[in-house]
Amino acid sequence: MKNVLIEYKTKTLNSEETDLSFYISDDRYKDFIRNGNAGFYFKDALHFYGNSNEFSFHSLVFMNELIRKLYGEICKDLTFIAEDVFGNQFCYNIHNYFFMFNIESGELTELAFGFEDFINQLKEDSDYFTGEGLLTEKIENIANLSLGYRYCPKLPFILGGEYSSENLVLKTYTENLEFSSSIYHQIKDLPDGSDFEIKIV
Repeated sequence: MKNVLIEYKTKTLNSEETDLSFYISDDRYKDFIRNGNAGFYFKDALHFYGNSNEFSFHSLVFMNELIRKLYGEICKDLTFIAEDVFGNQFCYNIHNYFFMFNIESGELTELAFGFEDFINQLKEDSDYFTGEGLLTEKIENIANLSLGYRYCPKLPFILGGEYSSENLVLKTYTENLEFSSSIYHQIKDLPDGSDFEIKIV
């Protein structure tokens, strides 16, 4: 599959030649990765994982293992392929439906059926799905996004934190996922509409 996002690409990271076919079930996505399209898009806000031994944050296998370790059972039938500027994940399931995975709540939002439709959704509303618009306010730190960092809310979004530069801080991808998964585990079994307090570590 040719890179239909090529005009938005900002950086490519070197990937090893190891075949990831065993890990990828969607044929369109498989072609996308085989053709060297992993990397960063939309001012580095969107990151498609590749196959890197040097950079763990750019390893499809490593990132899937990490997310499954942190989130557990909810991830068992999902393959995670990319992240937005906040570290929210894009993934697909065994039935080839693509989703956005909210890393604070564990909520899955269905986006498309098949990789091609997923890409079309991204292009139609790239600011919403990638968080690119916020980078105009924080442009001085943008280089860190391609070095394994994401923007994490000081006050979690699920507690009413604003989607603004004042509420964001750069954290490594591991810090961000560990922080957000701790929130998920504190609220995942609460009934809808219940009051709760979150311990922020």
